[in-house]
Amino acid sequence: MTRTGAYYARGAGLVILLSLLCTACRTPQQAAKHSAADTLPPAPPLPAAGSTHYRIAAQDSKLRILVYRGGPLAQFGHNHVIAAHDLEGDVYLNPRFHASGFRFRIPVARFEVDPSAARQEEGKEFATRPSPEAVAGTRKNMLGPKVLDAKHYPEITVRSIAVNGPEWAPDITVRITLHGVSRDLVIPVALWQEGNRINVTGTTRLQLTEFGMKPFSVMGGGLRVKDGVKVRFHIIAVED
Repeated sequence: MTRTGAYYARGAGLVILLSLLCTACRTPQQAAKHSAADTLPPAPPLPAAGSTHYRIAAQDSKLRILVYRGGPLAQFGHNHVIAAHDLEGDVYLNPRFHASGFRFRIPVARFEVDPSAARQEEGKEFATRPSPEAVAGTRKNMLGPKVLDAKHYPEITVRSIAVNGPEWAPDITVRITLHGVSRDLVIPVALWQEGNRINVTGTTRLQLTEFGMKPFSVMGGGLRVKDGVKVRFHIIAVED
């Protein structure tokens, strides 16, 4: 195991993705557009000099967001699986492990809603597949101006703030910027190395309201999207 994987922890960034997804189940109400950037301390510079450089292997990395239905009428809605594709980014592994850092971006236009294989893997809570029309509607709402607003905010960015703990299972503080809102989150990860490849895997939960988003609901809250979403990630980085 190596510390390199630690940086990949920002898979937590992927974590961010899920916050917006939760609203995708139906036409959600637009979250308040405010930014926490002015209340956060400046991010430390990335340690490019003197570090070993790794790039995220987009085709091999996986990031999945699980969005859950809620309310007394939940049986009339669906849980959703959102898969992120084409992650891009850099990891800088420094000789001083805790000085290492990373950054990556997630293009929101590449989000995939309810891929069959992913729903099967997630088990009985996702056993009933929504119709093609429902899937298309969910994706349209998710990318539209009332949720992610992909036209004006085409990507989610994640970058490291601090690395703490042992190299084999560090806690990574990441800054996620989504739809004009920035938040710092701490994500625990597990990592291992295979040749020149670093594997980082983990699971985390996010509250949509922490990013200024209001989960969608209808019928007076009888059917709604749960505030908490689950994010799974397995990120692979390859040494240049």
